[in-house]
Amino acid sequence: MFIIILIIYDMKKNVLLAIVLTLSFNMSFAQNYFRDDTVYIKINDSITRAYRSTQLRYFLNNKEVPEYQIEKMLFEGKKLGGFGYEDKRRAIRTYGEKFRQGVLFLDFNGDTNENCDSFNLAGQIDNKCDNKVITLFTLGNNNILTADTTIIRNGTFHFHGKEYKDEFSLLSVGNWPEDTVRSLDVILEKGAINVNMSDNNKRIGGTPLNDLYQSFFDSIAIYRAEINKIVSEQGIEQVIAGSPLEKIFKELGYFSVNFKKKNISNIVGQKIFRDFHQESYAESLVYGNSTSFQIIIDSAPEEYKNKNKEWIEETYEGLRKIEASSGEQNKLLNTVYTDFEFQTIDGNNKRLSDYIGKSKYVLLDFWASWCAPCIAEMPRLKHLYEQYKNKGLEIISISLDDSKRAWQRGLDKIDAPWIHLCDLKGSKSEMTNAYKIKGVPYLLIIDNTGKIVEVNNVGGENLDNFLKQAFDNL
Repeated sequence: MFIIILIIYDMKKNVLLAIVLTLSFNMSFAQNYFRDDTVYIKINDSITRAYRSTQLRYFLNNKEVPEYQIEKMLFEGKKLGGFGYEDKRRAIRTYGEKFRQGVLFLDFNGDTNENCDSFNLAGQIDNKCDNKVITLFTLGNNNILTADTTIIRNGTFHFHGKEYKDEFSLLSVGNWPEDTVRSLDVILEKGAINVNMSDNNKRIGGTPLNDLYQSFFDSIAIYRAEINKIVSEQGIEQVIAGSPLEKIFKELGYFSVNFKKKNISNIVGQKIFRDFHQESYAESLVYGNSTSFQIIIDSAPEEYKNKNKEWIEETYEGLRKIEASSGEQNKLLNTVYTDFEFQTIDGNNKRLSDYIGKSKYVLLDFWASWCAPCIAEMPRLKHLYEQYKNKGLEIISISLDDSKRAWQRGLDKIDAPWIHLCDLKGSKSEMTNAYKIKGVPYLLIIDNTGKIVEVNNVGGENLDNFLKQAFDNL
């Protein structure tokens, strides 16, 4: 109890008035408060710890907080635990010079009713990231809404906060070029979220949406493991029509499209649809020259279509251009090829006319070292080359690279045993207009009279069928 006496002077009456105030509060508060530059925290009925508070840095649940927040929580009777204290010497040695005044680590689990709409994120990462700052960003419409930070200790970190599911949030640690930057997308869904940001084991889970997101990549990994198994056991890499390898690739393509279609109404399906739209070689095998875009967007709710109207329209415009370019490419059929001069990797000058007419058919394979689908198509072309080279098929791969070094690296990677040419002009090459090249891989077949007899964007069964009809009756 405190007694406060107020002395007031009444000038009109020329008298002094004394007012006595009696105040009382829970004295246990004094054991959990800041005084004399010291923080006193009661551990139990018999133990109270004291810490110098001047410029001390406070971390609550691994997140740095100001002194007044700790003071307020103690005043409100919050139960703090997990005490860890580093004096100046240990703090500097462990955490750096910014912590020269010492560090106090505390934990607060909160009350059950406070956590019903909250998330608790527990993360793991390699120990080499210890003492680095990791940031949790929430974003909306490409704007950063919040940025929460904590320090990694013993390969672990924690975040706690209110549920946010409007968009994926982002965990990030490190800054280029000083550090290797590691990042991970996560949904701040209420409940216990577990994440792993280790080099070779990035994973999220613990809540329904995060589990769903991880399941997509786990399924993709299973398909790819089966693909690698077939390649290893059979010693082949060709995606041949009707082969076990083509079958598993098509299964992967069907799974990818169906997953997006089924989940287009939730944040997981929407992100995977946008991030992995039309980038799957497996999907291209299933749908040929068409696209999965229309299939998936037809299943999307109106709210999603309205919110993403601009992107959808841009994509449709891109598809229309592809269709238009396909029409232009088909106009090449039965026309005479256009001759151009190129270089070999050894620096010799060669023209298409040096090769056309010397084989029954010449397959022009337009590709680039940076084109993943082009690289994926090469094993198939190798199989076709071995199958038909003695019957009159020649292949000429024409690179759209503008760097000889990049072209050489690509050649080393594909190791294809046929003719390779490049004019090192990239997309500015005159041949891109002459042959209506809108993207790669892109294939043309020219007969021994110089006439273009086949145009093919992806390869697939159309190419197999053409060559089968052209050569199997010889």
